[in-house]
Amino acid sequence: LKQWLQRFGFASFHAAAMAIDVGAEVVIKATQTAGVAKLSNGHACKVGDRWYHMDELEVKPRKEACTAQMKPGASPSGYPDRPMKAGGATDARAPSPEDLEVWKRVISEVNKDLAAKGPPMEVKSQVVAGIKYFFTFKDGSTVTVVTVPWMDKVEVISS
Repeated sequence: LKQWLQRFGFASFHAAAMAIDVGAEVVIKATQTAGVAKLSNGHACKVGDRWYHMDELEVKPRKEACTAQMKPGASPSGYPDRPMKAGGATDARAPSPEDLEVWKRVISEVNKDLAAKGPPMEVKSQVVAGIKYFFTFKDGSTVTVVTVPWMDKVEVISS
């Protein structure tokens, strides 16, 4: 088993079974470029502006990851204003530029009629097999959107 795992780039069984945590420092194997996992769904991570399957990434040892790019008072997750809840949605917040990009894509590619709602006033997000967004508008209505970035998919699941 050890030889098989090493052949496929895993240092141990634990590494083979381990998901990459948000905030972990990783190296993109193909380019040897270092970065921080911004988002993760258990088998893929967003590093920079691109999604990578965990087989394409190598996690730096935790000791190095803890000291790299950490600022006093910063959250290890990289999202001090957005605490993650295992299995649940984040607390409601003002939409970030990334959230608004998702909304712009919804109204330009999926359902132009939703543009009449105006910009979202707040948003919650949840990591699923992709990212689920709950956009709330001035009139109190909510539009639920699922994105699967590594498949370039955006879908409105309720409005």
